[in-house]
Amino acid sequence: MISAGGTFRRVFGYEAQGLWEAPGRVNLIGEHTDYNQGLVLPFAIAERTEAAISPRNDGHIRVCSEQNPGEVVEFKASSLTPGLPSGWAAYVAGVPWALECDQGFDVAVDSSVPVGSGLSSSAALMCAVGLGINDLFDLGHDRREIARRTQSTENDYVGAPTGGMDQIASLLCTEGHAILYDVRADTTELIPFDPGAHGLEVLAVDSRPCAPGSKGRSSVGWARPCRGRVPGAPRGLRGVGPQARRPITPRCQRRRSPLGAGAARPRAARQTDPSHRH
Repeated sequence: MISAGGTFRRVFGYEAQGLWEAPGRVNLIGEHTDYNQGLVLPFAIAERTEAAISPRNDGHIRVCSEQNPGEVVEFKASSLTPGLPSGWAAYVAGVPWALECDQGFDVAVDSSVPVGSGLSSSAALMCAVGLGINDLFDLGHDRREIARRTQSTENDYVGAPTGGMDQIASLLCTEGHAILYDVRADTTELIPFDPGAHGLEVLAVDSRPCAPGSKGRSSVGWARPCRGRVPGAPRGLRGVGPQARRPITPRCQRRRSPLGAGAARPRAARQTDPSHRH
């Protein structure tokens, strides 16, 4: 059970003014298509990140995490610079930068979204913090705008070349639905999706060891060389016909057979409500 409020109290010595949370996501259809202006169909899961936040009056931001015990990262809200600080704290620092918020605050985070597992722990972190400071400082952004700006956090502040699917799923999904996101048109549609009602579960398998050259790295590291690696490739996937498809090699053909039951230990991904404030 996550408890960002308890972490906040233990590290900073007082009670947080509020708690905000945002879920991870599983993607049903559309891998690596969001940053190619394609279609994706993700849904939010029960695993989520919680942010406990209180404003400060000195313009400083202090960040701590239950997943990084003993570490407090501090910086000035007025001097936020892409790439600084480094590491996980950059995902927090980049949120006020993208939301154009120059106010100081303390924030403690705790999460049940496994890091580097392809369930969008980074988006859950940024969205939880984004919802919090948007409310605390009356910034007036709606959820779609927070999604757009936290994508900028990941792209422009952290330097990860991701699309906007993760933030859209974390902030706009509702219980009992997946969300169809047309990236080029920038439209979303909730699609009824409730496998539990039919006695089914969706299994999310961490397949990073199968990714060429991944060596267990995060999905961000693997996605980076995939963007624009083919000279002359179209910027978007729309209109790409069968002539552009690569032939299936014998090796790929062999790997198309279904995995045996003992080949992997998948985890169940449960649907949940969208991120919300407590």
